Amino acid sequence: MKYVKHFEKQSYQFEDVSKIWSGVIFQSAFFIIFFAFLSYINYFTRTYPSYGVYTFHLGLLSILPSVVLLVLFYQLKAKIRARFTNITPDFILLGQDAKHLKNYMLVGIILADVTLLIGVAHLIVTTNLLEAAYFWISSVFFCLNYKPCVRFVNCSVNTKTA
Repeated sequence: MKYVKHFEKQSYQFEDVSKIWSGVIFQSAFFIIFFAFLSYINYFTRTYPSYGVYTFHLGLLSILPSVVLLVLFYQLKAKIRARFTNITPDFILLGQDAKHLKNYMLVGIILADVTLLIGVAHLIVTTNLLEAAYFWISSVFFCLNYKPCVRFVNCSVNTKTA
């Protein structure tokens, strides 16, 4: 039954995570330039300026999990670098550390993207480009810090050999 292989549980490879990271960086840069341009031409009106306080606080709250996850990510990177001395571009990480590293990277990129979108929402609601830029800069900072640091392969528990 050939069609069963297609529906097996999929796991991200290193190249997939690296492409996701590159895409999020490109998307973040595009969003920032696009919405800054729209703000420059006064496209947005102050529709709900009283709700700006809520979007600003929501943006600040969205930064907190990113900070915690970034600390965990850097602790894991330090643990990997301490355990393996000769990390070269050909180095491939396997096992639970690879799985945790991959998960931290994916969740961190998603959280950074949420902060970017909250900045966009804040700009639309309040037309305050400076405050939206705070969220955008923090989002780009988090995305840049989640750059894939080592290569890893499919590290799911249920891998099969052909």
